[in-house]
Amino acid sequence: MSESIHHGTSLRYLRLLSGMKQEIFARKMGVKQQQISKWEKQETIPRSRLEQAAEILKVPVDVFEKFDERGLLKLAAGAKLEDVAPSVKNVVKYFTEELVKKDKQIEELKFELNEYKIAKTENQ
Repeated sequence: MSESIHHGTSLRYLRLLSGMKQEIFARKMGVKQQQISKWEKQETIPRSRLEQAAEILKVPVDVFEKFDERGLLKLAAGAKLEDVAPSVKNVVKYFTEELVKKDKQIEELKFELNEYKIAKTENQ
């Protein structure tokens, strides 16, 4: 028996995974917080809103169709990543890649700041 897709549940989990509160997410979506709460309870959310949410959460829009919260819970409970649903692996992979990018940006900024400090010291 296949389970139906629930956009609202996917939206909620992806928002939480990104560390964003409903209020902040609502502001970025241009709606009130109550609307986000309503959407997170709905089985189907309009495609245009899913696209907007995907852009804000920096995930592919199709992740709302493929997200499997049970797989995420299994992962949190200690299951091996390869035993978890592929959609959850993709979400984990995506956020891991994003963290690596952010770490690289931080290192580059540290290097630039250090170069700036050295140049400033030499010019004094």
